[in-house]
Amino acid sequence: MNSVTGSTKIFSELRSIFENFPQPVLALNDKFELTYFNEAFEKLTGYIKSELLSKKIFSLFPESYISEKNHSYFALKNEEKILTLKKQDGNLITVKTQMFNLNAFPSLKFIILKETNTSEFTYKELLENSLVGIYLVQDGVFKLVNKKFLEIGGYREEEVINKPFWLFIHPQDREIVKKRGLQREKGDNVPSQYQFKALRKNGESIDVEIRAVRVKYNGKPAILGNVRDITNLKRKEEELRKLKEFNEMIIRNMQEGVILRDLHDKIVFVNPKIAEITGFKEEELVGSEWNKLFTFSEYEEEGSRRDKERTSRRYEAYLKTKKGEMIPVMINSNSLTKEGGFQGFLSVIVDTREIKEMEKELKEVIRDLKNFDFIISQDLKGPIRAIRNYALFLKKEIKKLKEIPPEVSLYTERIIKNTKILNKMIEDLLYYSILSKSQMRFKEVNLDQVIKDILFNLKETIRENNAQVIINNPLPKVKGAKSQLYKLFEILILDGITFNYSSNPLVKISYVRDNEGFIFKIEDNGTFLTEYQLRNLFKSARGLRLAKEEHLSLSTNLAICKRIVERHEGKLWVETRRNKGTTVYLTFPHP
Repeated sequence: MNSVTGSTKIFSELRSIFENFPQPVLALNDKFELTYFNEAFEKLTGYIKSELLSKKIFSLFPESYISEKNHSYFALKNEEKILTLKKQDGNLITVKTQMFNLNAFPSLKFIILKETNTSEFTYKELLENSLVGIYLVQDGVFKLVNKKFLEIGGYREEEVINKPFWLFIHPQDREIVKKRGLQREKGDNVPSQYQFKALRKNGESIDVEIRAVRVKYNGKPAILGNVRDITNLKRKEEELRKLKEFNEMIIRNMQEGVILRDLHDKIVFVNPKIAEITGFKEEELVGSEWNKLFTFSEYEEEGSRRDKERTSRRYEAYLKTKKGEMIPVMINSNSLTKEGGFQGFLSVIVDTREIKEMEKELKEVIRDLKNFDFIISQDLKGPIRAIRNYALFLKKEIKKLKEIPPEVSLYTERIIKNTKILNKMIEDLLYYSILSKSQMRFKEVNLDQVIKDILFNLKETIRENNAQVIINNPLPKVKGAKSQLYKLFEILILDGITFNYSSNPLVKISYVRDNEGFIFKIEDNGTFLTEYQLRNLFKSARGLRLAKEEHLSLSTNLAICKRIVERHEGKLWVETRRNKGTTVYLTFPHP
């Protein structure tokens, strides 16, 4: 066995023993070349592996040792020797050595070193200091076990030593483990590592994994092995298995298609939904190329390539069916990683045929609606205009009569007034409809200047109503659509004047700033709404049922204001008190 092969075997079979052993351990081949030593040896001597591996052990000793041609110091015997060792820094130390062999590696000699000023050591000490459960079986019974072994099983040492090893195996695995153990001790070739169920002292069943090799103990064949309790590991593996089955069940029953492809864009898995959409069988798709199943536009081709950047991507494409049809789909792709390595892509495929049809129908509806508002408003305005003209004509003719009942003139005036209100409401409803659909471009708006423009344009209305509008403090700049903000404050000022019961209408405008933005107050001194009116204030259809005629357009006005504020990401609400007037509150975020 050469040094590389020997070292490899040691690490695969005995690393858990030697690497955790506190005493220096080294191994020699039949040419007395060092093939392995543990960390404790490095600490004792100061050497590292690159300095010694494959070199003869004589380089570790003074020159007087090199002249020993018979190499008697390194004869293969289970006995102690005292030798002088040369450390890496040139200093000498005296060590005791104990050499032994393992039947699994007949061409290797193993040596344990210990400085002479420390206590004696044996195989037992080797076992006791291991971080894994260690046992030694000879003639089918336990001869040595370490503390970790006893801890795993929950036994005391006297309950285990000289007892047949198979007594501690679960009945379901007892015969096979017993057979392998006895065969290994005889020298037969049996697996050196496997798992089975063992029994703890309290009768509990646990899962364990062993690694065992054949050695000599007191000149006779024995089995040296280590054992690990893997019960929690097996439990986690079972949980992962169930979770995997659950995930696979979900994927196979998803209403969306799922495709898993590798780094070379080869499809490795599809769920039944993909087979249903395309008409291919699952086995026909697995192994095929991803790009031959889809057609991408130039833009989406770039989106598909970006999958390679290992990021989540969402893009549209066309999926080819077995009959040659092209189905529009939406692809959601995510990169997959495993233990930090890039492994492939998981793509969820959504059939968008119905969505595309709905989009087409919706576009037609929207196109019709764009014309509907204007058409319906004109259709309504026509009869109202005719009624108003007839009422004006009737009023003119009535004046020619000598004697007419006073209520006739009153009714005529009311007809004229209500046609004017209805015409205004139709215009407002049309504006509200356009407002809901229009695209807005926001920019910084100086509200102080907006209010000044409004007051200038309303100065005749203010004078005729003997009204007053007070701005408590300079108003701030907000981000919004200037035309809509103008309309908002114009409506609120006009409503505060025209729906005011006071002989001297007063409208006050003020604001405060908080962490979220601005809060505006528009107060008047005469408008009062009942609880019923407040509840239905913003419901344009029910708003027509407000009690008084002069309030017929108030609901629509405030619905327009509320919509403008909401489109500016703000809020609007109203508070009213009898004989105190009404306050409208608005909020706007910071620009």
